[in-house]
Amino acid sequence: MVCAWITAGGEADSALACASEQVQKHISRVPAYLWVAEDGMKVQGYNGSQAWDTAFAIQSVAEAGLAAEFSEMCTKAAGWLAREQVRALPNGDWRHWRQPIRGGWGFSTAEQAWPVSDTTGEAFKAVLTLRQLEQCSELLAKEMPDQHYLDSADFLLSYQNSDGGWATYENCRG
Repeated sequence: MVCAWITAGGEADSALACASEQVQKHISRVPAYLWVAEDGMKVQGYNGSQAWDTAFAIQSVAEAGLAAEFSEMCTKAAGWLAREQVRALPNGDWRHWRQPIRGGWGFSTAEQAWPVSDTTGEAFKAVLTLRQLEQCSELLAKEMPDQHYLDSADFLLSYQNSDGGWATYENCRG
């Protein structure tokens, strides 16, 4: 937000900078990350934990043999997970400091656009589980073509460390 403000004129013309479309887009997202609670200001690094929570909920329902009983929930989760898979970089060029992100899932939503290995592994497992369910297979065939599954596998392989293991978040860089 500060970078967008500086680019739009910053201190030289604060009113104009604050009115810029890019700054306003950042300002509109502040409540997802900053808020005042009864004991003071709070901040979070993500806009939730939706993908993480959904992946584990689906795996639990399937493992418990309750997918038929919760058919509507499974169908909604399948569609949501398919839509929340990161398909492209957000605006701007992140390649100078990030590795490819297509095919991954972030801790929260695709809008947050920071997919990581552990959430991607769990969401991918949930989608593969849902794909086997009759009530979800047609939806996923439409919403998530085979290339999206290949992109997930490529994403996970690209996050493998040089020692053959995976970090819980991103591969080692130091």
